[in-house]
Amino acid sequence: TFEQVHDYMDHLYVRFTSFPTNVDVSTIDGIDGFQFDGNSFESPDILGVTEPYTTNGVKRYKIGLLTGEPLSQLEETCAHELSHAWVGENVSPERHGRIDRDAEEGFCEMMGYLVMDAMGEEGEKKRVLENAYTRGQVELFVAAEQEYGFDEILDWMQYGVTGRLEEGHLDEVRDVEMPQSETVAKFEPRAERVARPPSAPARLQLQGIMWGGMPSAIINGSSFFAGDRQKVPLGRTRVTVQCVRIAKTSVEIRNLDSGEDLRLDLSSNH
Repeated sequence: TFEQVHDYMDHLYVRFTSFPTNVDVSTIDGIDGFQFDGNSFESPDILGVTEPYTTNGVKRYKIGLLTGEPLSQLEETCAHELSHAWVGENVSPERHGRIDRDAEEGFCEMMGYLVMDAMGEEGEKKRVLENAYTRGQVELFVAAEQEYGFDEILDWMQYGVTGRLEEGHLDEVRDVEMPQSETVAKFEPRAERVARPPSAPARLQLQGIMWGGMPSAIINGSSFFAGDRQKVPLGRTRVTVQCVRIAKTSVEIRNLDSGEDLRLDLSSNH
């Protein structure tokens, strides 16, 4: 199951990032508490745990998954723990030290929520949002992702100024300090990059189809499985698109912002 979720997440977010493969997965069994990697965990609500370690100078991650979970909950837990490993690989120690613990857990729960959304697991999505584990951070991350996009969330995790998201101030997810490039004297200010995005298609376009057991389609630079819903760039804005059906040379989609149903073909743009 973990490998399937890993492959699913890599496929789902291929345009934005990839997820670590330097992980070792095992099961944990406990009601009131358990031992993992020499540490004691006493919370009965813990479904998984991730611990970094170094062997022969190489960093790896031990991931423990609680036995006896329902399948959808196990899949969400896999996504959550893999996201902790992503943080370990992609967020600098300095930035990690400034991220509130609840915020990191909120980010990882958001990742689990988005995977469940892509899989159509409405019950598990509801469980994630009703769980008080992140003290409200997961709801704010989900709202920020819907408002500003997945790429903005990744930027904030890596380069954000604030250490947690605050209700009523979700725009701070765009308050980032990008690192200076060694080859470019100065980065363009964030506000200017947002105002003038790279040439996004002016129309919804089907840019490719990967056929197989789980066909996927690339629409305006974003990867979709059937049933997926996400924001895609369109001109100077973003629209929310749901992929309804994937055929070998076409897809049926719905523009959720306008309510319009469209068929996109590989040979033409709409």
